[in-house]
Parts: sequence; C-alpha cells; structure tokens
Amino acid sequence: MFFWRGVFYLNRLVENFKETSTSVLPMVGVILLVQISLQPVSWLSILRFVIGVIFLLIGMPLFLVGVDMSVEKMGDMFSHYFISHDSKLIAVLGIFGLGFISSIAEPDLTILGTQVDTMTLGAITQEVFVVAVSAGVGGMLAFGVYRILRDLNLRHSFTIIYSLIGVLCLFSTSEFIAIAFDASGSTTGSITVPFILAFGAGAASQSREEGDTGADSFGLLGIVSTGAIFAVILYGVLAGVDSLATDVETVRVVVDHSSILMDFITGIGSSFFDSLIAISPLVIIFLVLVFTKQIKVQKRRLQNMMLGVGLIIVGLSLFLTGVNQGFLDVANEIGYNLAEQYSSWVIYLIGGIIGMVSILAEPSVHVLNDQILDETAGMIPKGLITISLSLGVGLSVVLSLLRVMIPALEIWHILLPLVVVAIVLQYFSSDLFVGIAFDSGGVAAGTMTATFILPFTQGVATYVPTANVITDGFGVIAIVSLTPIVVLQCVGIFYDYQVRNN
Repeated sequence: MFFWRGVFYLNRLVENFKETSTSVLPMVGVILLVQISLQPVSWLSILRFVIGVIFLLIGMPLFLVGVDMSVEKMGDMFSHYFISHDSKLIAVLGIFGLGFISSIAEPDLTILGTQVDTMTLGAITQEVFVVAVSAGVGGMLAFGVYRILRDLNLRHSFTIIYSLIGVLCLFSTSEFIAIAFDASGSTTGSITVPFILAFGAGAASQSREEGDTGADSFGLLGIVSTGAIFAVILYGVLAGVDSLATDVETVRVVVDHSSILMDFITGIGSSFFDSLIAISPLVIIFLVLVFTKQIKVQKRRLQNMMLGVGLIIVGLSLFLTGVNQGFLDVANEIGYNLAEQYSSWVIYLIGGIIGMVSILAEPSVHVLNDQILDETAGMIPKGLITISLSLGVGLSVVLSLLRVMIPALEIWHILLPLVVVAIVLQYFSSDLFVGIAFDSGGVAAGTMTATFILPFTQGVATYVPTANVITDGFGVIAIVSLTPIVVLQCVGIFYDYQVRNN
C-alpha cells in the first residue's frame, strides 16, 4: 500500500513539473523577447532571472505535491472537527484562532507591517498592525464558516461587508485605503490559500444537499480577505491616521552581479525560515489535536502528511529563493530602464503582458484550479479560469501604471469603480462564479505579485518625476486583487449564458 501510494505521489510530482513548466515558460519567453528586442537590462540580470526560474521549476512541483499530501487534508480535518464540536463557543473560538494564528505567522504581513510603521511615523506600529490584521482575518474566517452552515446568501454578504468598508473609507485617506487593501493580499500567502480553500470545501461538504453544484465551497477566501481590509481601515480611523510620510528616501535598485550564486545559496536559509514559520502554527495545532485524540488519523496517513509538510518547506524555500533572488531586483530594473528609454505606450504594453504571464507561475493559481476541477467534477474548464485570471492581472498592471504616470489619478479613482462593479456583477452571475471570482482576488495577490509586478511598477515610479515610489507602491496589490474579480464574473456571466443556450 505504501509503495503504491509513493508511486501515486511520484506521478503527481511529474505531472506538476510538466504543468509548472508549461506555466512558467510563457513568462520566460516574454522576458527574453523583451530583452532581445528592447534590451532594458544587462544579460547578467537575465542570467540571474534564469537561475531563479530553475529554482522555481524545482520548488513549485514539490510544494504542490506537499500541499496535496498535507495542508489540504489538514484544512478538511480542521473544518470537520470544529464544525461538529459539541460546544459552539469552542468551535467559534477555534476557527477564529486558526485564522488569527495562520495570518500572524505570514512573513509578507510582517514586511508590510514594517512599511506601515515607517509610513505612519510610528502611529501604527508593526506589532499592532499585524495583530489588527490577524484579528480581522480570524473574525471573517469564523463569519465565513457561519455563512456556509447557515446558507446565508454570498452576494448579500459581500454587499454588506464592502458597504461597511466603503463607509469607513469616507473617514480615511486614499493612501491608507491602499495599504488596507494591500494587507488583504499579504494575508493570503502560499500556505494560507490552500488551507482556507480546503477548510471552506470541508465546511460546505457538511451542509451540502444532493445535486448541489459545490458553489458554497468557494467564497470563503474572498470573505477572509475582507477581514484584513476592514481591520486596517477601522484601526486607522480610530488611531487618527490622516497622512503618510512621503519624504522617505528611496534609492534606485542596482543589481549586484558579483556574487549571483552566493545570493541564491544564502537566500535559501532566509526562505527556509520564512517557510517554516508560515506552516508551523497549523502543524503544531494539528499535532496537538491528533495526540490528544481530538482528531483521529491513522499512523501511516499521519506519516504521509508530515512528509507532505517537509515537501512544502523544501519546495516553498526553493520557490521563494528563486523569485526573491531572481525576479525582484530584475523586475525593478526592467521597469526603471523601460521608463527611462521608451514611451508610455511601450511601458503599458510590456507591463500588461508581464502581468498576464507572471500570474501563471503563481502556486495558488494551481491550487484554486485543482479545487474547481474537484468540486465541479470538471464542469468548468481549468483553462477558462487561468485565462480569466491572466487577463485580469494584465489589466490590473496597466491600471497601476496609469496611476504612476498620471499624477491626478488617485488610488480611490481605481479601487472604488472596481469594488462597485464587482458588487453589481454578482447579481448577474451564478453563485458558483461569484465565489470563485472573489476567491481569485486572494489568489492573484500572491508571491508573484509581490516579487515581480510590484517591483516592476515601483521601478517605473522611481524614474517618473511626478510619481512617489513609496506611496505609489501601495495599492498595486489592491488593484491586482480586485481586477480579476470583475473579469471572472464577466466571464462567468458569458459562460452561464452559453451553457443555457446550448
């Protein structure tokens, strides 16, 4: 049995490698084509990028197999344990605690907290920011599960939540609103996304009726993401933050090629630590519940799950090392040099294409696609979601660049219409596509956005005289998280129309 299980996961590893290669090659092709035709960076920078791609190609398949072996199963087991618990108070507190702990351990959130501390001149410290966001995530995770079990309307839930956020925005600044929306992207990391997706699917399976399309399996990630937005804006209003520091000294990134390989080797240590910190809270809580016999797992299955955790740590370490060392600085350099040497339309075109291809290399996209395939029994083609996400992220990069290039264009001029359109479109789309669309926002605002799209945009902002690389950097993740929601719902409306008329 153990042998055949090993063969199964080995086959999955090979399949994931093929899928990863297919997803990453378009980005490699675009970057090489841009380099050959426009030569925005040195070939040593391209070498750095290629080495990063190799790390990614090795790391992502290991990570995806590990997620399948462990995190997804943990999410399903956690949901069954807490939802079926005799004490509803313990269930609510437990679900809140899971959301809080999984968020507070997210390395990207800590980095954003440090930036907020600096930008608010200490009015909101890093520690307070991280705790506030984590509390918002925990609260919305508990509400999202309650919504599934009580069969509350998903459209009404999003309408009410975003309406409350809109009211709070009236008392906040546009820059701080951008930070709040960015916080939602920082909480949906590579570990959090598959866990919450599996948790939502597990909760939905306990209240699912015969003939259900699986629509309630989606939407939980979208609701959880709003918790971070709500918490940050609310705390900003209560703390009286009415302005941000904009005179923080910024320096253009200059890539050091003197020790490329050493950068990757030393980067593995930092990435390993981040990966370990990100997954440790879930694993520790799970093991405590297993050893106290609150959750029953066969010994062999537990061993497989722990092996999966090991694969996640190794795979995510390699993936993060590749993108941090190979993508981040190079993307910034490409953005700056394109802005320096070429006209605006070239920047918009290249930026849009980079957005379209970079999201294909996001691990969470593969996790979401697999869940959609499982929950809908293949009813929705995987390519439909991938193409929709790609178009949405490409459009979001163009919108972000427009904000950088046009001084009069403020962040709320983009975010407000996107939110309004997303809320309105829900009432014309099916339940299934509404849930998938809002989940896609959290998926899109992942590692590739932080390590390629954001530094590319900041590179452009560094050159543009009227832009501010600090304040214009905030809001990019927000736009990336909202645009796919609109695009996917539009695609969903068209898809449903085609199905009804065929």
